Amino acid sequence: MKLEKQLLQFTNACASASLQYSNIIDIFGAIYDQFESPLREGLEACYVEAKSDNDKEAAIKHLQEKYNSSQFNFVIDNLQLCSSVTGDYYSVSRDISETISIYSQSHEKKRTLLRNAKVNISLMFVIALGILYSLSIFVGGIWNILFNTTVGNIVGLGLVVVFFYGMNLKTEK
Repeated sequence: MKLEKQLLQFTNACASASLQYSNIIDIFGAIYDQFESPLREGLEACYVEAKSDNDKEAAIKHLQEKYNSSQFNFVIDNLQLCSSVTGDYYSVSRDISETISIYSQSHEKKRTLLRNAKVNISLMFVIALGILYSLSIFVGGIWNILFNTTVGNIVGLGLVVVFFYGMNLKTEK
């Protein structure tokens, strides 16, 4: 999560540094100190490895293997492709930045919708309990029907399952 929250800043920093440097490793070396852990350590290790071993591809591959993030791998793959094709890191970084921004906005919308869904499920659960209580006032023995009949057990179990399933929903990564 900390890594993916820094991706937009990372792509913008790559675009800015690309105006001064023409090599992706030099760009990483110029910007790694702007970030927090874990991105800082990964970029620094990649920079040091590439400079000491003189093997840019292996250093970038090790950087990608270090993190289990499809968004980060998308960014690095595009920058690496840019290295071998055009070398125009500024344009590529700007395009990646737009993509990351769109992804972040859609992910935030998903989280908001999920939070709202959990509130609605909780409210429906409370309303269902209220209805059952109201029925027990008018029809004596509703609790016996709910707990001692097959249909009542199915309804009660369904209510509890929907409630716990709804509370455990998570956004995809």
